[in-house]
Amino acid sequence: MKDSIQTCLEFRSLHDEIGLIPKEEYLKTIDSSDSSVSEHQQTLNRLYWELKQRKKLNESLNEMSRSMVEVKGKIAEKQAYLEGISGKLKEILEVSLLVILTNLL
Repeated sequence: MKDSIQTCLEFRSLHDEIGLIPKEEYLKTIDSSDSSVSEHQQTLNRLYWELKQRKKLNESLNEMSRSMVEVKGKIAEKQAYLEGISGKLKEILEVSLLVILTNLL
């Protein structure tokens, strides 16, 4: 029995090691005061708050990733267009040089 009691007294929950937002910072970011709520409930509230924040950040990341893919596609289209123009400009330059040379002679 003493061993069981000692084991319970020595038990350390892993929730203390979870990298949550500091309690003071959390209390500043929310509108209501969590100070009247139990420590356990405060931890749960912080966990739910962080879950919401992480979901928002993940959604924002996904939007930015989609936007980046679209921008990369547009850049590739414009790059291909410019590469196509390069060959045409060389042709125009050659023809122009021929016209200039024939007019000089």
